[in-house]
Amino acid sequence: MQRFTTHIKPAGYLWMTLSLFVAVLVGSPWLCRAEEPPPNFTLQSSIQHALKNSTQVLSATEGVGAAEANKNKQFTEFLPKLSAEYAYRRADGETSLNGFVINPEDLHEFTATARQPIFSGFSRLTQYDISALGLDIAQLLEQETRQDLILQVKTAYFEVLQKEKLEEVARQAVTQWQAQSKVSKNFYEVGMVPKNDFLQAEVELANAQQDLVVAQNNVQLARSRFNTLLRRSVDAPFTIEDVLVYEVFTRTYEDCVETAMEQRTEMKVADLEVEAAEKEVTLTKSDYYPSIDLLANYYKRGDDFSLDGGEGILKEEE
Repeated sequence: MQRFTTHIKPAGYLWMTLSLFVAVLVGSPWLCRAEEPPPNFTLQSSIQHALKNSTQVLSATEGVGAAEANKNKQFTEFLPKLSAEYAYRRADGETSLNGFVINPEDLHEFTATARQPIFSGFSRLTQYDISALGLDIAQLLEQETRQDLILQVKTAYFEVLQKEKLEEVARQAVTQWQAQSKVSKNFYEVGMVPKNDFLQAEVELANAQQDLVVAQNNVQLARSRFNTLLRRSVDAPFTIEDVLVYEVFTRTYEDCVETAMEQRTEMKVADLEVEAAEKEVTLTKSDYYPSIDLLANYYKRGDDFSLDGGEGILKEEE
């Protein structure tokens, strides 16, 4: 028996191993994909992102669409109503009287009706006014929802900035007390300060480190609330731009109260709801009045699909 042995030179084996390793690394998708940087939010972009993804705003917008559809529906009550009916009846046989066909074997009938409301005791007009008020209320509620969300986003935005500033202050305090503790330790070791001064510096350093942990947790909570308002994952990374512009508020308290009374959507909605309630009273009283409608009918029948009369069906009956 002959044995065949293949010998691979160490240099060639090493080269093949390195080539395979490089090929695997180059083909790895996680190496080819560069990590995307976290999004950078400004105050305006934060508001736009929240408005675009908010379910509350979407629900309020759909409410406006429903109110508008209801208003259009009430408007159609002023228009004429058209209806048509086609009927076919098959009898066992013709019905005759004195040699004349009274009812044919096959009977086709067509009826068209037009109804135009003339007067309904102001009920249709009142219902239309109520639907118009409902549309105005829905639009104001949508505006209020958007304003509330904008306020929440602004509050969360500046809360993140505030907590990050406080974290930086706490970090600087830790650095400061670390240096102070080191100096106190050196002075204590050479006998320049008593042990109480060194221990006091250690206590202050521990307190500063604890304050830093609390500040870091507050930052994470503020960032989570911000992400929640923008409907992002609570731990999604992001950067935020600082707002360095300072504007002096010069309006007086009385001016603010007057503007709030004029512009607050809650006040406007309350006024419209009162007006709608008054319309409901008028709608209830509409039953006291008669209703007048203009009605027109068209009737035609025959013994075939053409409805053009037939035996036992006179032309004058059309």
